Amino acid sequence: MREQTAVLDQVILVNLNVTLWSGRTKIRPQDLVAVQGKLPPEDLASLGHKKTIDPVELRPFNSLKKEMERACLEVGTRFLGGYAIPQDHFDALAAKLKNIVDRAGDAKAKLLSTYDARIEGWINKHQKWGDIIRRAVVPSPVVASRIKFEWTAVRVSPAVTGDGELAGSTEAQANGLGSQLFREVAQAARETYGKSYEGKSKVGQRAVRPIKTIRKKMESLRFLDRRIGPICKEVDAVLEKLPKTGDIEDSEFLALRGLVILLSDEDSMKRSGAKAIGEVVDDSDTNQADSLDDDGSSDDSVEGWEFETETPCEVVDAPTSESEVTEQVAEEKAEEAPEEQTQTPPPQEKKPASTGWFF
Repeated sequence: MREQTAVLDQVILVNLNVTLWSGRTKIRPQDLVAVQGKLPPEDLASLGHKKTIDPVELRPFNSLKKEMERACLEVGTRFLGGYAIPQDHFDALAAKLKNIVDRAGDAKAKLLSTYDARIEGWINKHQKWGDIIRRAVVPSPVVASRIKFEWTAVRVSPAVTGDGELAGSTEAQANGLGSQLFREVAQAARETYGKSYEGKSKVGQRAVRPIKTIRKKMESLRFLDRRIGPICKEVDAVLEKLPKTGDIEDSEFLALRGLVILLSDEDSMKRSGAKAIGEVVDDSDTNQADSLDDDGSSDDSVEGWEFETETPCEVVDAPTSESEVTEQVAEEKAEEAPEEQTQTPPPQEKKPASTGWFF
């Protein structure tokens, strides 16, 4: 128990409480016959729902929600329905979340201040269907109540019964944080491989950013598992040898690609980390992350870094200074040249040995 309590002492549980308004309502039978039985256009209705406002007007809120989730996953890992955030990184995250909440409030106020005009603009775009749109419009106070951007932060401590027994499964959940981190890193690396490395013989500087983000996440949570520290050192060893500008190719590219493949497989990371700290590891029954079928292709496609969010969580740190902006522009220009394509197999996700839920 002391080990799990020590872990919980070093993290803060952050929960995001974000709700969005979809701007959609269900299509009723009378809507389908309102204009001589003709179906409404796809941008107005789809999958049994009709839109009462242009979806473009609501995109900023979805983007801000995803930004909050990415900010938490940059330095934390999923835990108890929220995110376990290291104490040392909490203040910076809190500042980011406050900024996002403030921007969401501004976007909400702007939407509500011109709500009626936006509705009328959508109706004017679909004049033939104007009546069915008007019947479905909700008042602006309802919209205001449905759009919410909030978050909470609490300390977590296992509860103990009167008999001194631990209640619930908090201890087990805390004990699994290390494995959860390895799983999230592997998912992020597979996504990175599919987007930036698959079928290539060289990459630009932009392809290194996701690896740096993964490394930052692992470093911030290395106290969860002793095997994480050695993996961070392996990442550093590869990154230190890469050129700072221009394309990455030849031996540097092979080393970088090999690193991504290692990070793409949680079992390989655990074995590598265990060996580095002197643990005995049985390599007799391994399933290499880059194994291939007989025809030379992988038997699984690269999965997205989803984590219960609506889009892959590829995180790119925004430039915070003029020098970083200049460096980013230089990197992007360097990547404009076409890259030579080769057939390189993507890493595979491990297949579970038994049936059941798989995250």
